[in-house]
Amino acid sequence: MIDASSVVVGDVIMGDDASIWPLVTIHGNVNQVRVDARTNIQDGSVLHVTHKSASNPQGFPVNHRRRCHRRA
Repeated sequence: MIDASSVVVGDVIMGDDASIWPLVTIHGNVNQVRVDARTNIQDGSVLHVTHKSASNPQGFPVNHRRRCHRRA
């Protein structure tokens, strides 16, 4: 489930029962971002990568207003 107020662009893969909460931005336009099964990305979070793909463990939440950066 992706909330209507969120923006998900580029190569973003979502696992089963993953959810994107309000006002989240996920940028997969440089490299792949994977949101694994049973994971929730909570309100206002921003995820993006530079040169290497990134994922988070299954069932692991990204709490409110987090900024997650993955660099080479």
